[in-house]
Amino acid sequence: ADKNVIFRSVVDGDRDIDAIMAAIYQEYREQKIGYRLVCKGEMLRLIAHLVREYAAEILTDRESERRKKQLERLNTVIDYIQCNYTRQIGNWELAGIIHLSEDRFNHLFKESMGMAPLQYINEVRIKKAMNLLKRKDRTVAEIADSVGFTDYNHFGRQFRRYYGCTPSE
Repeated sequence: ADKNVIFRSVVDGDRDIDAIMAAIYQEYREQKIGYRLVCKGEMLRLIAHLVREYAAEILTDRESERRKKQLERLNTVIDYIQCNYTRQIGNWELAGIIHLSEDRFNHLFKESMGMAPLQYINEVRIKKAMNLLKRKDRTVAEIADSVGFTDYNHFGRQFRRYYGCTPSE
């Protein structure tokens, strides 16, 4: 492969994807009753669109079933993280939920989610913190603690990395 070739997104400018992502964003932002179901439905619509328009290969039935089971197992972990993000969660704990070794779990999570479990947990915490910061009724330190960060400086670094500004900004 040529080292000078620049990666180009094959889905850039796809109006269907833009519309689906806008719908997901709006539902999540408004959080009306049933928003999670709508978001899941839109995600399925997105997946179907990507498969139809961009799939380079067709999965065998066996491979497709394997991937589906992996995603179902990870949904259990994602739901667990959403409910327990305020406390310290170890990879061993998450792996135990879906009966995998810690190494296998880490590999599966990163392969499916595109990031390590701790990175995902920190993203959940940072997003929750942003919502709390918008209320302006608590200090940054109180919010950092309430979303599960035990180290205020680490919280600030993670927040800045994610949003490009400090929590107080």
